[in-house]
Amino acid sequence: MNLAVLDTNHTPYCVGSPTEDLNNVLTKEWPNDILAALPSGRNGHR
Repeated sequence: MNLAVLDTNHTPYCVGSPTEDLNNVLTKEWPNDILAALPSGRNGHR
C-alpha cells in the first residue's frame, strides 16, 4: 500500500498499491451509479 500525506490535518491517504487490482480501485475513476449496483449491508446500509 502506498500512502501519502495530502493534508496535514488528516491521516495519510491510500494513493496506490503494487497489486494491480487494488491499484485500479484506488486510482481509476468510477461512475457515480456504481454504488447502486452494490449489495446492501445490514439494516439496508451500504
